[in-house]
Amino acid sequence: MNKRILLLSFSLILGFLMFGFSSVYAQAQPSEDDTIEVEKITDMPSGTSVAVNVWLKTDRNLGGLTIPLKFRSAEGDTALDVECDSIHWSDWFWDNVSSIYTGQDTTSYIDSTNKTILVYALWFGIPPSAEYLPANDSVIFTIYFTTGTYWDPGVPAKIDTFSIEYPKKLLTIVDESTLEDFIPIYKPGSLGEFSWVREIGEEEANVPEKFVLNQNYPNPFNPTTIIRFALPENSWVKVEVFNILGQKITTLVDEHLTAGYKETGWDGTDSKGTNVASGIYFYKIKANNFTDIKKMVLLK
Repeated sequence: MNKRILLLSFSLILGFLMFGFSSVYAQAQPSEDDTIEVEKITDMPSGTSVAVNVWLKTDRNLGGLTIPLKFRSAEGDTALDVECDSIHWSDWFWDNVSSIYTGQDTTSYIDSTNKTILVYALWFGIPPSAEYLPANDSVIFTIYFTTGTYWDPGVPAKIDTFSIEYPKKLLTIVDESTLEDFIPIYKPGSLGEFSWVREIGEEEANVPEKFVLNQNYPNPFNPTTIIRFALPENSWVKVEVFNILGQKITTLVDEHLTAGYKETGWDGTDSKGTNVASGIYFYKIKANNFTDIKKMVLLK
């Protein structure tokens, strides 16, 4: 490749890195065929280093992707005693990449002050030998974190995505053949024990007909209770607990779940792991367009 072509390629890449993918975002319905998923790490005491994998699942060849991530507590705190050390691109990804100039191990995407990671990659290439990332279901890169002396595993960090209007930064994958932008399903990760939810029943045909939020049991309870709900379709689900004044106590579930019967639980603690007082509490579910609230009683 001569210097002129190399300079043109680098200029195009630099424009994408500074301003993001500028085409109109297609409002395609997300499906499990286009997913970015970040690993959940529960065993993470202070003074340790961990590797968090980020999976890319897609059935289309890609011409580019943007993955903006932030790692903060449930309350949005950026002062958590955890640092992002570096990012390592997986070998299969690195073997297919042509337009990325950071090296296979890099810190270029990390903003330690704001606790954000902003990953870009661009292919397309120079015709007639245009390049792309082939359809795959594998780890695309690994993030390395280290916790400090004051890290509290009871105040875990959620690894979420975020968006910025200008310059536009949005979770995006670009179809190589159509050059259309798609917003994939995002499954957040976490550092520390963030929340849990599990399936009830194993038969694939066991899919409910409608959204349901069941009464918790036992109720009254001490110290733990189980909350069950039903999803007739794949949904982004949020389950939160509030006190009698309407103040949020904690978030139990905040992730994309497949259809089926699910359950989660609450141990009577707030988002910082502190035991709350006896009294009346409310739990609220929001799943797609469905919302419901029920009352529960904590007795000690």
